[in-house]
Amino acid sequence: MTIKARSEDFIVEEGVGADTLAAWGSAEAGSYGVYRLDKTGIDTPRALDEIARTLGLLRGDVASAGLKDRHAQTSQYISIRVPASRDLPREASRGSWSIRHVGFASEEISSAAIAFNRFRITVRQLTREGASDLVRRAWRFSPPSLSKGSPEKPVSSPELLIVNYFGAQRFGSARHGRGFAARCLISGRFEQALRLLVAMPMRGEEGRYRQFHSILERHWGDWPKALEKLPQVPERRAIELLAERSRQGFVEETAYLDAFKSLPYFVQQISVEAYQSWLWNETARRTVEAVAGKARSVRVKDVAGELLFPSRQAIPETLERLEIPLVSPSTRLEPPWGDVLCRLLASEGISQKDLRVPGLRRPFFGEALRPLFLTARNTVFSALEEDELYSTPARRFFARRLEMDLPRGAYATVVLRALGQ
Repeated sequence: MTIKARSEDFIVEEGVGADTLAAWGSAEAGSYGVYRLDKTGIDTPRALDEIARTLGLLRGDVASAGLKDRHAQTSQYISIRVPASRDLPREASRGSWSIRHVGFASEEISSAAIAFNRFRITVRQLTREGASDLVRRAWRFSPPSLSKGSPEKPVSSPELLIVNYFGAQRFGSARHGRGFAARCLISGRFEQALRLLVAMPMRGEEGRYRQFHSILERHWGDWPKALEKLPQVPERRAIELLAERSRQGFVEETAYLDAFKSLPYFVQQISVEAYQSWLWNETARRTVEAVAGKARSVRVKDVAGELLFPSRQAIPETLERLEIPLVSPSTRLEPPWGDVLCRLLASEGISQKDLRVPGLRRPFFGEALRPLFLTARNTVFSALEEDELYSTPARRFFARRLEMDLPRGAYATVVLRALGQ
């Protein structure tokens, strides 16, 4: 089973409420211009970097409601602060992205604007049996009353109920087996945290950032030499600071903390959220296992641990409606997940009060509620088609398309993991 063989195999369209879209379109002016961003082959933060540079704006002037993957064709909404001295363009584009003005807003866009994300995913390199298994697995998460047809023909389900795990792309350096930068920050190992964030090339990474990370991997510790070779990216400021300290004759652990503080704040905060997300996933899995059991569950090995997906019939109503917070130092621990989280933190060698970066007020471990289960709505599987990319005269493969609407913050890749990808 293969996804994202081509960017057009994974299409994501961000949806906002009709009232929100109408309000943007009817506003004749505002502090922020709202744009539709279409992109391919670039992630959202990098696209926003390029948009700011192209328009001659500060990076902080450009914001998005959500983050969209690089290996996909995506469409989403962004806001751009209206400069005092000039008008914003109606349209702008570069090789991998284009923006089109849709209206104005009085506030910067946020995730609250997102009503859902619509996914159209082509799953490739399937055997005939594998293509049928994809649908049979989906039936496990569908309402019991659903009429089961042939798994090879077009199939639709009103909804699938699946544990709302964070996707592997959320985990940064840990996704590549190198550990969490935030775990290092908690214990005051600032050099190692910085190294995980800026000196570890990631699989599939390209362009200036690949070059930046590779150079630092080779020349870590020789800051003046590294600085001679590094391309211009926002993270370069951290190395400039270390090179300056090196010329002064000392680079202590506090210098690495200062270098971390000089990184773009998005990078700092996402490092904390990556570890929070893993703690949430583990707490969710262990809670589901304790309440719903293993007998009617699908177990999946993932890059940052095991995922457990109980069948629809095994989920009690109280669990279906449960929300578990991303943990902060002040989170009130409640059953059935509180004791689970407490034991998990102990196994990590920390307690709840340790969830902070020593010497910094931010980034911080902020609490946010997350539903334990997601509902994939309007789910449709296409009929089997021959896979023209992978079929050969010696072996025939199939492809089928999956369409679904997911709530904001939910990961299509998690749904696919539950379905056997």
